Amino acid sequence: MDLSFFNRYSLFFFLINFLLLLNVSNQNEQRYINSNDLPIKRMIIILIPGGYSHNIVVKNLLDYTISHEEEFKYEYHIISHKIDSDFWEQKLKLENKNNSYKLYIYGDSSSYYETMNSAIEEMNNNPTLGFFGFNKAMILNIKHFMESDIFDKLKQSQTDYRLKYNEDYFHMIATDVPNFINKLIYTELNIKLNLYILPALCFQIFYPNFELNTAYTPMIGTIYTDGMTFIERIKNSFIFTFTKILFKIFQMYQTQIINSYGYDLDNNIHIYNSFHIIQYPLGLSYPLSLPPNFALIGSVTSKPAEKIEDKNIENILNKYKKNIYISNGTLIKIILEINDIIKIFKYLESENIGVILSLRKNELTEEQIKNFPNNVYVTNWLEQNNILGDKRINLFVTHGGFNSVQESVYHGKPMVVLGVSLDHFNVASFVKSKKLGEIFQNKNLINTENIISAIKKVLNSEEYKNNAEKIGKIMKSTKNPREEFKYWIDYGFKFGYQHLEINSYKYKYSWIIVNGYDIAFIWIIIFIIIIHIIKRIYNCIHDCLCGKCENKHKIKSRINHYKFD
Repeated sequence: MDLSFFNRYSLFFFLINFLLLLNVSNQNEQRYINSNDLPIKRMIIILIPGGYSHNIVVKNLLDYTISHEEEFKYEYHIISHKIDSDFWEQKLKLENKNNSYKLYIYGDSSSYYETMNSAIEEMNNNPTLGFFGFNKAMILNIKHFMESDIFDKLKQSQTDYRLKYNEDYFHMIATDVPNFINKLIYTELNIKLNLYILPALCFQIFYPNFELNTAYTPMIGTIYTDGMTFIERIKNSFIFTFTKILFKIFQMYQTQIINSYGYDLDNNIHIYNSFHIIQYPLGLSYPLSLPPNFALIGSVTSKPAEKIEDKNIENILNKYKKNIYISNGTLIKIILEINDIIKIFKYLESENIGVILSLRKNELTEEQIKNFPNNVYVTNWLEQNNILGDKRINLFVTHGGFNSVQESVYHGKPMVVLGVSLDHFNVASFVKSKKLGEIFQNKNLINTENIISAIKKVLNSEEYKNNAEKIGKIMKSTKNPREEFKYWIDYGFKFGYQHLEINSYKYKYSWIIVNGYDIAFIWIIIFIIIIHIIKRIYNCIHDCLCGKCENKHKIKSRINHYKFD
């Protein structure tokens, strides 16, 4: 048989075969990544009602994992109070990411809104005692949840799936701050993994899970920084201790509500063997001493700016020499007199400064807005990250939300911060300590003259601008926070989090042992004993020397006495 033909074209046949095999391999790989063949991991997400900005952060993180499914297919079961349901319903209706989200809604928005607003007002008046108001809101939230049928649905899904497949239906539960709804579901459904996705600056709530050092970690609602004076450290320590006591009391009240429905939870709201993710970017954070089951990620909402599509905004930015962005009606909320606000805007117009003002609907009437000068453009919605990333914006006026400050610094924009409530006090203090702008922490000092003075000072300061740009570069150089979040989610599904837990927390040692106070007590006793020994030695030597001197004196006196005789 003549094999010359096959020898001649063997290389050709080999290449064709190789390309066909490569194509099949690529198709299989693509099918594996983009199909339902990946193992499904279901996670329950519970967020404390009223934290709109944190809902945005969490949604951003979850979306990233869905769009980068490589080892697992993710399915998120969102439990949302009615007060936040509009956000989730609108987002999921528009996106509907291949049924990756399932939404459960409970509660009454009007009653919770009234209770939460009252709590915020109490916190503003007294950052420590104001927690009583938040306790009332949490108790109401628990009642709303327990009166719904959501827990029964979740429990039924877990039970049925285990009976049918001998596997867990839900693999992880996540929440933002410790709450007993989270603990109830975790305990009763026997979910293996628990994740905390912490709002920025709320790490103090997790004091049982790491050594919170009050010497350089300011408590929520204070104006302190990591450079506290002696008196400030005393006050900060007192607030921390008092807050711990209050939390213990609140946990008892909240547990009673849960247990009144026939359950038996203990009073400890924290779940051990958990992992904690904190949005706390480098360069824009205070130092923290954290165990291995804590991870700090960068700013989630900060990203390179996209082109502004609104022509009205473009016209303002191009027309004026300098421009200011004022977010979410910051001035409207703080300075109630509309005439004062108009006065500020007219001054800015005289200085050839344009203003982009974002307001929520119905925050001002159309008649009031018509009285604004021509340098002001009012909008009900805009992409804040994009406006702050525009080079024509020179200053950001904000109420001090941490997400807003992160975005401002990421884009190198100095600020005027009106931080007069809750964690906005802390954010304003941070802005001041890093010299990123001017701040107000007292409502009585917020008036037209002082606002104008602060704006002028920031616009004319190269130091504020340079400091913001420097930290912005640091933030841009860090790892992608969405990638880090996905890494730790996948890590938990593959390996769990228990081995990252420090034993002193895992075995629920008391705060005396965790903080080393028992060892400190021993050292104090040793110190007292040493002092006592030194004192006894000193007394012995003193008595001995004095005794010799006294004997010499007696002998000499006798000799003199004999001589006299």
